[in-house]
Amino acid sequence: MESQRQQIVFGSLHSRRAEVIAELYGKLTEMDRAGRRLLAQQWYREIREGVDRQFGLTREPSVMRPGYELLSPSEQKDVESLRGAATDFAQFYERNRIYFTHEACLLIDQFHSLSSYFASNYESIAFKDKEGRPYVNPEVKRVWDGAVAKIPELKDLLDREFRGLLGVTSVNKKPEATRTE
Repeated sequence: MESQRQQIVFGSLHSRRAEVIAELYGKLTEMDRAGRRLLAQQWYREIREGVDRQFGLTREPSVMRPGYELLSPSEQKDVESLRGAATDFAQFYERNRIYFTHEACLLIDQFHSLSSYFASNYESIAFKDKEGRPYVNPEVKRVWDGAVAKIPELKDLLDREFRGLLGVTSVNKKPEATRTE
């Protein structure tokens, strides 16, 4: 009887854990998507700034130009979107942290802090002088670039960790390559 009760309790706990993981993963994916939109904004900005420098163009203050510290409306929207997604993610995670292993918590904390850093420093990275050099301390740009590179890696590790928690695959075991001949 006790064994059956424990199976029921464990089954309902695992079911709740699966729900929490699925919801957090959705929030993680939205935060990742918002980060990628912001990265695209940086790429577009750098192209425009490069063209401006190459052809000696200046733009009106309402439009971006090197040295003019104003984000475009779409950049502002994407920064706010990432900040909102990061806040939503963090609030949900903090309420449900108990469902995750210590290893998953470490990965989630790192993913969230890098995404938040990414969003909060976009403005600093975006603003450049007329020669295209960022106004910020080079260390900020270095850390920002490191966050950009690390976020996809952390997302992959979280994918594997979540699958392991759900019993879909072994925790942190890399999938074997399939052989094609």
